[in-house]
Amino acid sequence: MNSTSPASVFPQRISTGYCKSTRSAGSRKCSTDIGTSRTCETSHKPSGTHIIVSLKLSNHSPPTQRRILPPDADSTADATIEHPDMKDSYSMNRSTPRSPGFIRRSLALLAASALTIVLAACSSAGSGTDAADDERPVVLTTFTVLADIAENVAGDHLRVESITKAGAEIHGYEPTPGDIRKASEADLILDNGMNLESWFGQFVEGLDVPHVVVSEGVEPIDISEDAYAGLPNPHAWMSPVNVQIYVDNMVEAFSELDPENASAFEANGEAYKAELQSVQDELVEELSVLPANQRALVTCEGAFSYLARDAGLTEKYIWAVNAEQQATPQQISSAIEFVRANDVPAVFCESTVSDAPMQQVVEATDAVFGGTLYVDSLSEADGPVPTYLELIRHDATVIIDALTGQQS
Repeated sequence: MNSTSPASVFPQRISTGYCKSTRSAGSRKCSTDIGTSRTCETSHKPSGTHIIVSLKLSNHSPPTQRRILPPDADSTADATIEHPDMKDSYSMNRSTPRSPGFIRRSLALLAASALTIVLAACSSAGSGTDAADDERPVVLTTFTVLADIAENVAGDHLRVESITKAGAEIHGYEPTPGDIRKASEADLILDNGMNLESWFGQFVEGLDVPHVVVSEGVEPIDISEDAYAGLPNPHAWMSPVNVQIYVDNMVEAFSELDPENASAFEANGEAYKAELQSVQDELVEELSVLPANQRALVTCEGAFSYLARDAGLTEKYIWAVNAEQQATPQQISSAIEFVRANDVPAVFCESTVSDAPMQQVVEATDAVFGGTLYVDSLSEADGPVPTYLELIRHDATVIIDALTGQQS
């Protein structure tokens, strides 16, 4: 008698896919690819969570649902299992009869395997708190730095979200239909302004949602060269001094949105500004020991103009913000000459660009590479800079340690 190996019963390749969540009232749709079949659909309802998983265990057998193969059933039939906590269906087609004991063992193993796959692929599906049940006003920001600052001001009184995700490129971001839908449902939108979000004007066009430019009141520094010469450098949040202005603008906007919690927003804002001022004070004090010529901040891209100005540093960069030409021989030579002329002890580079051009400056001078600085986006929660305060403290510490010779 011909025998069928276990490999012919179980899928040759099982790969979990991804989970997609929607913010519509209490629903989440997940997609899990297993062999050539995929399905994982969950619905969050007040009564509980409903999950359907469909696994296809062969390339020629369509998945079926909610039918359990009895021990004495025809062993050539399709088999389906239900898990007590979720509706799982596993279809397997066999052309060769198997014993009832083998069938039961196989089905039990499949049930355990599928449960593991579902939990891995849709681990967030069973969350008890759904955004649809959150009645707080929604504040939508254009990028993660603004979202984190806003959360510190809002406390628990507002729900703050970011259009872009951690690590995303903000300058040339292209909004999705989902972003537009999210914006239309927001109560307030915050953007940085200063031409940072070049896509923002078209994004909010036609939306009946108020928005606030949080950089309003910041004294701009113009980009001095290349295609964007004469336009304001948008990276105003890289100065703890400027972010205190951001906070004041948020406090005012949030108080108009939710007047009942205006005093809480004010208190949160003052506490947060105190932490920002602490970073600023340390930066100025620690760098004051350097000779005037060595109080210089040399970076790859000109993203630190505001921090340099407010900390009493001379800024030098290889290329300007949003420059069409980056790291040309002339630009690198100019940076080398500046470092040599001012005996600059250390140079730096932003995390968003390659540090290879700056390494050429290091090789041609007596300066050391001081480290990587973060600018445009926060990291994930387990990354190096998950909050704005951690980002600006990191940058300040790296600059202080490298320029004053305390670098380990």
